[in-house]
Amino acid sequence: IHAARRNIDITTILVNNLSYAMTGGQIAPTTHHGERTVTSPYGNPESPFDIVKLVTAAGATYVARWTTNHPVELTRSIGEAIRHTGFSFIEVLSQCPTQQRRMFGMRDPVHVLPTRILEMFSESTHVKGRPERSNYRYAVPKESLEEALEEISDALRETGSSARIVDHMGLGRVVRIDSGEPEMAWEIIDRLGTVGRLADPLEGKIELGVFVQEERPEFTETLRRMIGKSRANSST
Repeated sequence: IHAARRNIDITTILVNNLSYAMTGGQIAPTTHHGERTVTSPYGNPESPFDIVKLVTAAGATYVARWTTNHPVELTRSIGEAIRHTGFSFIEVLSQCPTQQRRMFGMRDPVHVLPTRILEMFSESTHVKGRPERSNYRYAVPKESLEEALEEISDALRETGSSARIVDHMGLGRVVRIDSGEPEMAWEIIDRLGTVGRLADPLEGKIELGVFVQEERPEFTETLRRMIGKSRANSST
């Protein structure tokens, strides 16, 4: 926090897997509300830090967030952060198959989970400033996810729509509906008994991108100038 406030020329990359995974998967300051860990088996009662907002408020002059599912953007951002003069910070949302299977209720074998978690990252994030498609929604089921999927698929059979179950960090396991006739599809789904509600494309998603990129005096350079002034005054 103080390094960001002083704008010291340091590049920090924080790998966030949402728990203290390397020591057994305990609850952490970035664990989402309600998620289960070994020390919160009935769900996390706390809300997490928004690390990006925290570091921005502290005064960092380069701040970004990406996931391990965005290697091209992340690589570019790391280069920008290293070249930037001042305190640079990148949060990287990272998968941890061993612990996140418990956190997100995934019952697949461990070797399947890395790909599934990356797909969840894709479903649960959006890039700042990038237009979001409007022809899809998420159906949050009242009870049974499988029954909701079956009813939605039957109801939309003639509308050129597709429905599938996806993992979503903000909404849980939901049915994603992509439709060529979205308005008609949403009206039909609103009348279905197995669907609790429809969520918009951006609801519950984590924003990615570069949030701060500005120039401000760097601490050590400022300190050197002040020392120089002090010496000059002393000599006179």
